[in-house]
Amino acid sequence: MTSTEVGPRGPSATPSGTADEASAPVDFTVRAKLAFPVVGIGASAGGVEALRTFLTATSPQSGMAYVVIQHLSPEHESLMADILGRCTAMPVRQIEEGMQVEPNHVYVIRPGHTVTLENGALHLGEPVEQRGHRRPVDDFFRSLAREQQEGAIGVVLSGTGNNGSAGAQAIKAAGGLCIAQDPDTADFPGMPQSLIHAGYADQVLRTEEIPAVLLRYTQQPYLDPAAEAQAGLALERQRHQLNEVIGIVRHRTGHDFGPYKAPTVLRRIQRRMGLAGITELKDYSARLREQPQEAAALASDLMINVTGFFRDAPAWEALREAVVRPLVEQYEAGVTLRAWVAACASGEEPYTLAMLIAEEAERAAKTVDVKIFATDTADKSLALARAGVYPGGIEGDLAPERLEKFFDKDEHAYRVKKTLREQVVFAPQDVLRDPPFSRVDIVTCRNLLIYLEPEAQRRALALFHFALREGGFLFLGNAESLGHAETLFEVVSKRWRIYSRGGPAQNRFAELPALAARVADPRPAAHTATVISTGRPSATTLIQAALLEVFGPPTAVVDANERIVYFHGDSEPYLLHPSGEATQNLLELVRAPLRAAVRSALRQAIAGKRPVTVHTPSSESAGTFAITAAPLKHSRPPEHFRVSFAPVEARQASASGSEPALAATHTLETDSALEEEVRWRPARRSCSR
Repeated sequence: MTSTEVGPRGPSATPSGTADEASAPVDFTVRAKLAFPVVGIGASAGGVEALRTFLTATSPQSGMAYVVIQHLSPEHESLMADILGRCTAMPVRQIEEGMQVEPNHVYVIRPGHTVTLENGALHLGEPVEQRGHRRPVDDFFRSLAREQQEGAIGVVLSGTGNNGSAGAQAIKAAGGLCIAQDPDTADFPGMPQSLIHAGYADQVLRTEEIPAVLLRYTQQPYLDPAAEAQAGLALERQRHQLNEVIGIVRHRTGHDFGPYKAPTVLRRIQRRMGLAGITELKDYSARLREQPQEAAALASDLMINVTGFFRDAPAWEALREAVVRPLVEQYEAGVTLRAWVAACASGEEPYTLAMLIAEEAERAAKTVDVKIFATDTADKSLALARAGVYPGGIEGDLAPERLEKFFDKDEHAYRVKKTLREQVVFAPQDVLRDPPFSRVDIVTCRNLLIYLEPEAQRRALALFHFALREGGFLFLGNAESLGHAETLFEVVSKRWRIYSRGGPAQNRFAELPALAARVADPRPAAHTATVISTGRPSATTLIQAALLEVFGPPTAVVDANERIVYFHGDSEPYLLHPSGEATQNLLELVRAPLRAAVRSALRQAIAGKRPVTVHTPSSESAGTFAITAAPLKHSRPPEHFRVSFAPVEARQASASGSEPALAATHTLETDSALEEEVRWRPARRSCSR
């Protein structure tokens, strides 16, 4: 592999890793800097009374530190520390620069400043007037997530607007806890309502109920740093029960977390157990069986939706220089620049890519047709992404020029402009179970591979290799690498995890059995085993794959519902990718001149469980195509069918007799009616990634 380093230079270009550290798996990143939990409390209008109620109900020996971040006027000295000091036996101090954080203490923001936590000390930022925005809660929550990881706790009380929601995203990503005051009990419900709407509130409680929940949660053994050394032994002891929990979640929700790293999954499960006050995994399994909503909540926690606009900005600048700018400069009219953003969460990453392309197109004075496919398994995240509405906290991620150019400002939020939003198609997809896109120029996957076991990583990278056109580019997160898939790609920038598609023209070995088995039942029973290949392909498999690449015709494998689960070979002459909502239905993707023949062959093969070949002329050339549909070998009873496309020489077509010609034409009379059926039939969707 070759490497050409690109991207920003100088001290600011070194990847700090902070954005990725805040979202890295538990077995990857460092633990909390402080040995005790730190609670960040955000409030605004109506917050004083809520804070007094909170502290009155809080034990002075809870073992936690509390940092109060409230919107205070910079024009007057604050009496907040004195007011709150009357409600608790804990020391209450106004924050000074460099003040060390101690347990069983309360710290109150200084008016007119932001506050961050770093290396166990509180630091005052520049005055808010000089920063152009007032997002002190978001700023502190983000620093709290970086510093404390799983020990970070965010509480959002009464206030207007949505300050705190963007910072809560970072806390959730790090495995911390977020609690919202019940909006019905808040004098001004805007801030807690925003947290709830964004999906970041683990609990919604009356203010006086929050301290008891925090105390119960922080006393869970998994948050004890002393238990760290025993984590591996605990995992081995509970492996069977862990698999049982994964099976229940798979049965209840359709999401399969078997390929995820076991320590990461266990920690997220223990987090939910802490919220429920449960200490034994077997008792939590019982709760999952009894309460379907808990299985859904656990699945949401396990789908770690970490994202942000231009997250790790130097890496995006490297992508601009090495990939986006050359693609735009080489762009020719009439061609669509295609990209796939896998595990897109709430949409910031695909919109970031769209902004980069738009900026480079403007610089080159070109009009570029762009289509970005953005996929994820979390339906709620996809709904937020499609809406394209983000809280005011994104000012910390985007320059004012970009905000003005690509967003419309509402009172407390930003809305992605229609021209940018229309370039992105959001669709549910499981990278390991659903068929990939094809012939794309860029694939980005920056927050998934680090959570997967090595074999699942290899399979995902093989599918990305399939999706890319020859010479297309792959962009990974700072903590991710190619692993055993390094022969499939060439290094563009090792520093910034940018690669170009290399390796064999097609990469298919050993993927079909696992993929087909996974897609066969999107909601498998709890006892169904996860199908993962556990080793490198055998010599026989490699030989068969090599022969298939040379002699096998382009083929689509579909299930009994005519939904594509696998591609082989160059399908471009036979299949197209229409604009609009992504689809997996073969009859919606096949090119119009071939559609009648494909429909006839496939439905006869499905009905008769036997091979069927139909010949049909091509309206785009003088040739004839043979469409063959047949049950997939070793699929008993037949659950999957292959549909192969092969050109037929004129002499072969004429010698084949009249029966194929009849087969090619007997459905054409009702073709218009069938077209309407295909067009309007509700798309079948997998309920998992």
